[in-house]
Amino acid sequence: MSQARTTAIDVSLSPMAASRFQSWFDICTEEYAKDKQKTFGCTLDAARAFAKSSMSHYLSEGVDTPDHHFFEVINEQGAKVGSIWFAVKTDFEQRSAFLYDIQIDDQHQGKGYGRAAMQALEREVSRLGIDKIALHVFAFNERALALYQSLGFEITDYSMAKTI
Repeated sequence: MSQARTTAIDVSLSPMAASRFQSWFDICTEEYAKDKQKTFGCTLDAARAFAKSSMSHYLSEGVDTPDHHFFEVINEQGAKVGSIWFAVKTDFEQRSAFLYDIQIDDQHQGKGYGRAAMQALEREVSRLGIDKIALHVFAFNERALALYQSLGFEITDYSMAKTI
């Protein structure tokens, strides 16, 4: 009986260059708007206005916003395959990292880079002396939810809505 050979994917996190921030910000804002539109059924224009306002609020100082960290996800060949944005927060006297965004470039999805990026994030957060990562996942994103749960994340609350 032969077993399938599994090759572990490994990535590193490299701080995002300030020159790349605006391009990342624009892409991240557009993706956030599309997620909001899909979730709430609003117009794309309304979702874009919300996303731009929200992103500008959270990142008022751009790449230099205190306690916010921006990384490029780099594969073993040294190529960029995605990005990660998280912030260090203190809630209820507990310090944690909140993952705002993880993106794996379209051509690299489904190859294990998302899992590897999350594991690299754990190493980075641990290096900062933090032992908890929190995140939000949209209910329609079953692929991300399955990944996070397979990595040991637990659901902490639910947001619900009903159209009447």
